[in-house]
Amino acid sequence: MDEVFKIPPKKNKSPKPLSKRDILKMEIAQEMGIWDKVEREGWQSLTNAECGRVGGIMKKRIQDQKKTESFKFPGQK
Repeated sequence: MDEVFKIPPKKNKSPKPLSKRDILKMEIAQEMGIWDKVEREGWQSLTNAECGRVGGIMKKRIQDQKKTESFKFPGQK
């Protein structure tokens, strides 16, 4: 049983289109000055504090956007 088991290489997946959240996340990273690091080393290179900050800002912006949108319940004029 001297067989060598090899993990098959990952298949090249076509890139998915960016979602609104992805775009927002990239904009925030640029504003924070960490976008260069993300481009060089990927999102996994960020510290927990940096990830938390990006997520916190995203949450706040999404909540603010929902507040400014005029939402009406069905049947409401």
